[in-house]
Amino acid sequence: MKAGYLVILMALSAAGCSEQTTNSAQQAELVEKIIAKQNQANLAAENPHAGIPDFKTAAAVAKPQILGGSQGQVKFVQQAGGYTYAQVVTETGPVWIAANRSAIEVGEKVAWRDGAIMRNFHSKALDRSFPEIIFISSFIVQGGDGVQGKVISSSQSAGYSYLEVATDTGTVWLALPAMRINNGDQIRWIGGSEMQNFHSKSLNKTFDSIWFISSAEKLKNAS
Repeated sequence: MKAGYLVILMALSAAGCSEQTTNSAQQAELVEKIIAKQNQANLAAENPHAGIPDFKTAAAVAKPQILGGSQGQVKFVQQAGGYTYAQVVTETGPVWIAANRSAIEVGEKVAWRDGAIMRNFHSKALDRSFPEIIFISSFIVQGGDGVQGKVISSSQSAGYSYLEVATDTGTVWLALPAMRINNGDQIRWIGGSEMQNFHSKSLNKTFDSIWFISSAEKLKNAS
C-alpha cells in the first residue's frame, strides 16, 4: 500500500463499496484520478482538506506515519465540509480523528482501522490547525442499539445492495455488500459513512445522500 493512499482515504469511503475497484491496480488508478480531479476543484473552491499533499507527493513531502487501528470514547464532535472531526479519548490519551462524515455522538465508543497521522494540519472548514490529526476512512461504532428501520425499496447491483429505509427520523439510503432482503423487512445497522451526490454507474442513479455500511442485521420480527 502506498503511504499517500491512507492520507486521502477520507475522500474515498465509497471506494470500498464501488463497483469499479476490483483489484489494487485499479484502486491506485482510481485514487490518482480522483486526486487529480480534486486538485483542479481546489483551484476554484475552498476544500477543507486542501492542505493534504496529492497522491504522488504525499510520501515525499508529508511523510505521513501509518498507524494501526485503535479505539476510545468520543469527547467532542464537529461536522464541517462534509467531514467529521472528533476528539477521542484512548488508553494513551486524547487524539484528534478526521473521517468522512459519520453518524457518531459524544459519549459513544468507537474504533477505527489503519490511519495516517498528519502534523501541523490546517482545516480551512474549521479555520483551525491541529498539531497532530489522524485521517481514517470511517468510524466503527461499538456497542449500542444502532439505527433501525423498515426497507421500503431495494436494488441489487454489482454485488451490492442499495436500500431505501424508513426510520423514526426520516428516510435514508444505505449501500452495503449484497444481502438477501425484501421490501418490508426490518433491519438494524451500526455506524457508517455518508456520501453526498454519489453516482452509482451500475444503477445509473445519483443519490443526494447515501450511507455506506459494512453490514445490516435483519430483525426477527421482520415481515
